[in-house]
Amino acid sequence: MTRRSQFDTDDWRIIGVGVLLLLGAAAPGYWALHPERTIPEFDSVPWRLLFLGSLALGLLLIRAWPFGRRLARGLIFALSFAPFLTAGVLLAKGVRGLALVVLLASWIVLSGLFALLAPSLTRAQSALSLAAVLAGWFGIVHFGNSPRRRSRRPSASGHRGRDATPTTHSG
Repeated sequence: MTRRSQFDTDDWRIIGVGVLLLLGAAAPGYWALHPERTIPEFDSVPWRLLFLGSLALGLLLIRAWPFGRRLARGLIFALSFAPFLTAGVLLAKGVRGLALVVLLASWIVLSGLFALLAPSLTRAQSALSLAAVLAGWFGIVHFGNSPRRRSRRPSASGHRGRDATPTTHSG
């Protein structure tokens, strides 16, 4: 088997998608460590599995192997249906608003990654696909993050904190 001596532009694009997936694993990794920082509709999301899946796909693509590109593209194609299934479940539960926007953004990310992993793209197609991925990630992080949400776990001391409503004693 002969080894290629140079990377072509398609190889650099595939390596770039691998790097994007490795960097994109930061959000589910953060939410795996701090699940209280997501919107309440995503309390049962397996963030650790999403983090590990993003890492695995990124590592699969980082060497720019043709088989790895085809495998990752097939997996991303299959995963691109997940936001629609999740949206159906959330709609059946009566959920509206930000959760559906986050699912739309995740579908945009997956569609952009699928397009970036095509066998060959022009620079304009690559730029448009990259813009879709970055815009989708912005939507996921911006609308899926809830930094002001208080933890659901009581503190170890049982203290309610300073934001708690004071109790009044009559008598």
